[in-house]
Amino acid sequence: MEGPLSGAAGPLPAAVLLLALVLDAYVGDAPRIRALPVHPAALLDRWIALLDSRLDRSNRGSGVLRVRGWIALIVVAGPAAAIGVGIDYVAAHSLLGWTLEVAVLVMAVACRGTHDRARHLQHALAGGSLEAARRAVVTLTDRDPAELDEYGVARAGVESLARTLDRGLVAPVLFFALLGLPGVLALWAVRRLAAFRAVSVSEAYAGPARRVARFLAWLPRRAAAFLIAAAALARPDAAAGAAIKASLRVGRGRGSERPIAAMAGALGLALGGPRRYPGRIVDRPWLGEGRARADARDIARALGLYRVAWALVGGVAAAILVVGWAA
Repeated sequence: MEGPLSGAAGPLPAAVLLLALVLDAYVGDAPRIRALPVHPAALLDRWIALLDSRLDRSNRGSGVLRVRGWIALIVVAGPAAAIGVGIDYVAAHSLLGWTLEVAVLVMAVACRGTHDRARHLQHALAGGSLEAARRAVVTLTDRDPAELDEYGVARAGVESLARTLDRGLVAPVLFFALLGLPGVLALWAVRRLAAFRAVSVSEAYAGPARRVARFLAWLPRRAAAFLIAAAALARPDAAAGAAIKASLRVGRGRGSERPIAAMAGALGLALGGPRRYPGRIVDRPWLGEGRARADARDIARALGLYRVAWALVGGVAAAILVVGWAA
């Protein structure tokens, strides 16, 4: 049975979403809460680690490991979706459900934290301290900061803002709109499972989670690129047409780069490119046709786009709320 807060097509779900966006804007990451051992993310990570220790065995054949990968995916995403269904049911009958819905969405939406860290990075660069900027960029990327010059640090900051609009705003909002809280929790579980697969022993075991995560990201990545373009319409220092053009040029199989390409086009930058991580070098194409020498002013411009995009999503939720209650 579907509760009144399933999906975001009506005024009540829109109110929950709007409240979650406001709370995220006010509270942000709340790192002390996230660091708690009973935080859902910590509990899920321990559950995934336990599954991997039992199922991912290098002495098994690829076919067996592939089946085990699907089993791990089901026993991680299935209960997460079931919890969402349970919260929806409670929300249909009590105020506690409302509170739980909002709390879960605040966990899933993660905009304020990246905004504040990028702003700190921008201030460090503007102050002329590359070392301070390198310390700040560590919170935004897993790249080796010692290998980044001032332009690389600035590009990393801009790229992190584009990625967060995709993963921390558009994806959870879209899944809430289409599938309600069960969809949000299933998405969250699959993404954490796929992230664990970066260090998996077996490619066959890791494959199912990675494939499903890529499938679930298909629509949000494209929507995030167009959201960046829409935000550029409201900014005199950004180009909406160039954002769309750059995102459409991203080749097949590189969907994760679409929001970054849109940000590059909007700001007249070249982002992406070859990069060095601890212990390895990854050769990636440049995104956008602008300049690669980004600076603190470009981070400030990206922050402006980020805030407009954030406000646009909140504005849509508010409009649905007003129209729904007026109808």
